[in-house]
Amino acid sequence: MESKLLRAASKTEQVSDYVRKQIAKGRFGPGDCLVGERQLAQQLGISLVTVRRGMKQLAEEGVIERVQGKGTFVREVEAVAAAAPANPPISLAYPAVAAGVHGDVFLGPVIDGVQEELMQAGLVLHLHGLNGQALLDALADPVKARGTFPGGVIVVNHRMTPKEAGLLGEAGIPQVQIGTPTAESIPFVDVDHFRGGFLAGLHLVQQGCRRPALLLGKVSEQPYCQEIRRGFSSAFEAHGIQVSDEMCLEKPVFPELSELAGLCQSLLAKKPDGVLVMGDTAPLTLLNICREQGVAVPEDLALVSYNDSPLLESQAQPSVTAVSQPLMELGRASARLLLKLRQNSNVPGPPLLQPELKVRDSSVRL
Repeated sequence: MESKLLRAASKTEQVSDYVRKQIAKGRFGPGDCLVGERQLAQQLGISLVTVRRGMKQLAEEGVIERVQGKGTFVREVEAVAAAAPANPPISLAYPAVAAGVHGDVFLGPVIDGVQEELMQAGLVLHLHGLNGQALLDALADPVKARGTFPGGVIVVNHRMTPKEAGLLGEAGIPQVQIGTPTAESIPFVDVDHFRGGFLAGLHLVQQGCRRPALLLGKVSEQPYCQEIRRGFSSAFEAHGIQVSDEMCLEKPVFPELSELAGLCQSLLAKKPDGVLVMGDTAPLTLLNICREQGVAVPEDLALVSYNDSPLLESQAQPSVTAVSQPLMELGRASARLLLKLRQNSNVPGPPLLQPELKVRDSSVRL
């Protein structure tokens, strides 16, 4: 559940992040006067009190200077460098998510874990939403990049390209990727998704499933989905059962409800007796389609979700077996690694974190 502290911080960060991005894009340069706080509050649709908190934060970081009776000005580069705090804030960069940053079942707990670890170290977390070329734009100028990500950056739900990682390195900005990196040189933390898929597959085998199916994200675009499928297939293959390509369906990251329902109907048309489904919405949609078509869960179809959420345990009927990723620990581990990298650029990353299978009613037959 999102904390009041994090909710307040996120709104303040919206203000400070917006101003940083305007400076990074060159819309305001050293010595320029920024728009007034009331005008900024109207532009962002945020209260004046929140805007003042965000501007106070920027002033404390030395990014801007507030001059009584004259306005707020972008400080000269040399002044910003001289005023840089001894413990600059850590940034977490992420792409837009459908449910909002804290409503997302994956991103919300990860951010909570990062926040918890940084608070223990006396550091502040800045949130940076990414859209399109936003990360590359922010890194175009090394000086501005250091102003945007002063204490280092953790990137989640976006696979940094070698070019992005290289620009961060050139600017002297420590970086950590949450998830599979695009290059071996990029420090990262991740979950053992092969094991997660294997645990789900082995459980279904033990429940007597002989015609398995998968509904995952885009395997070609999401490496962790490749690992889930490999682990799932390995568990069945160890028992002489093949998971055929025709039984493996893919869904977009944010499918429309009608599209998701269509995929679930297509899945049921293949007559599987056990299925692993990615996400928290997809399993619930599949349960509804099963009820409509008279498919009994788990008697006719044993169901496992890859990702867990309170909805799957407390509100789904039957409750849904799930592969639970240690999401808060994923956030904590990424923060710990970044803090180490700020001291030593050659620190190795932690081992893959281990998921857990939480067995509930949707898959238990025997």
